[in-house]
Amino acid sequence: MGKYVLENEYLRVEASTFGAELQSIKDKSTGFEYLWHGDKAYWARRSPILFPIVGKVWEGRMLYQGKEYPLSQHGFARDCEFEAINVLDLNRKFNYRFSSFNAMAFLLKSNEDTRKIYPFDFELYVVYQLEERSLKVYWVVENKTDGDIYFQIGAHPAFNYRNFDPEAPIQGYMKFNRMGRLSLTRLECGGYAAAERADLVVDEIGIPITKETFAGDALVFENQLNRVALCDKQGEPYVELSFDAPVVGLWSPAKTGYAPFMCIEPWYGRCDDSNFNGSYNNKPYINHLQKDEIFQTHYIMHFIK
Repeated sequence: MGKYVLENEYLRVEASTFGAELQSIKDKSTGFEYLWHGDKAYWARRSPILFPIVGKVWEGRMLYQGKEYPLSQHGFARDCEFEAINVLDLNRKFNYRFSSFNAMAFLLKSNEDTRKIYPFDFELYVVYQLEERSLKVYWVVENKTDGDIYFQIGAHPAFNYRNFDPEAPIQGYMKFNRMGRLSLTRLECGGYAAAERADLVVDEIGIPITKETFAGDALVFENQLNRVALCDKQGEPYVELSFDAPVVGLWSPAKTGYAPFMCIEPWYGRCDDSNFNGSYNNKPYINHLQKDEIFQTHYIMHFIK
């Protein structure tokens, strides 16, 4: 496992080859650590990459072409060792314009172990690019299968509450690019999508983060949001994510009180519906590539002093 660092006058960013997972995002002038540090008393991860599924497949089994494959929640990429690669190679291969001064890249290739639980060949590239007070996260999935490939991919970064106080009635607020009545995808049966949706009304103040906010598991929005900000107790934003993913999840492991952080998670996919017994390629929000095709996307984290 290796550690790699990006740094400019504003931020210091660290990532690991294990899971290509971010380890730290620190403000250099204030010393504030934006990213959760992975204390297993609450949640041992920091910013895992979810691939080739987001959430859970029904009963932990993926069905494809008449065969069952065991896939644990959020897939296997987060527990794999990636290879650190030269970002300039991606410029030549995918026509990017990364600089080795402000970007770092990681690669995961399918192998004998991954094929036992996911019957496709692929290359998954992850790039972190630091520009002033923003960190851009790029994903590239290349189909190396002699045929079609199906997958989901998602982010799961955890951000510390500013001035966390476990006794405070409110830890902060969430603000969205939309206000009014939004539809929530409810989770049931330990993390599967319920058929019935719930309503959530959002005004200009945003959604207060209380001990009850995440008592029913994650807040999941489908095809409604493309920007989410985490705000302090005064309602001032200090982390904002922008994305074009169709689904976003908001989560904190806070069923019996507060954890010191919450996650903002852009997803190209989501968990199975309750009692889903169809083929993997018919999952909600599945991504499909034909032979030699490439999936490319990115999202942006902006950190406000």
